[in-house]
Amino acid sequence: MDDPKPVEIVMPPELSEFGELVRKTEMSEPNPQDIRALRRYLDEHREVWRVLGDLSEFAYTRLVDASVGDQVALRESLKTGRLAMRQDLGYEEASALERLRIDQVVLCWLRMSHVEFHHAAISNRDTPLSLRDHWKRKLSATQRRYLRACETLARVRRLRLPACKSTSTTAK
Repeated sequence: MDDPKPVEIVMPPELSEFGELVRKTEMSEPNPQDIRALRRYLDEHREVWRVLGDLSEFAYTRLVDASVGDQVALRESLKTGRLAMRQDLGYEEASALERLRIDQVVLCWLRMSHVEFHHAAISNRDTPLSLRDHWKRKLSATQRRYLRACETLARVRRLRLPACKSTSTTAK
């Protein structure tokens, strides 16, 4: 299996200081002062962690890459679809915990759709039984994950838990 290609990070101009700190610390042996400066910056600008630390976003990007390759129109359509699904699920009005669950539902939906596509492609050919069984099991697993994500979102909404202050912890 090929190593996944690195996810391209585009820093908005207003994050130039952050971008410079990232550049200084992304080396084999970064200067400890630069690491401390990066930690200080992140402590003072807690919302910025998502630029590099939102692994859910990276997982979605990697899955889109695997699904569409170089098909720009399909890639852009999936990005728009993701935003529409999040909006349909009430992302903007949701609590922090609900937002995490909504992102999981959307990611599971994409993964399940990706597997469904491959399963359909091999099911219509004269393929070995072992390969068809592999994709059938994979499809069943992704369907279970998707259903579990939907059920968890519904459960969180029924409980109406108080909003979480943060989805991260501070390491000292």
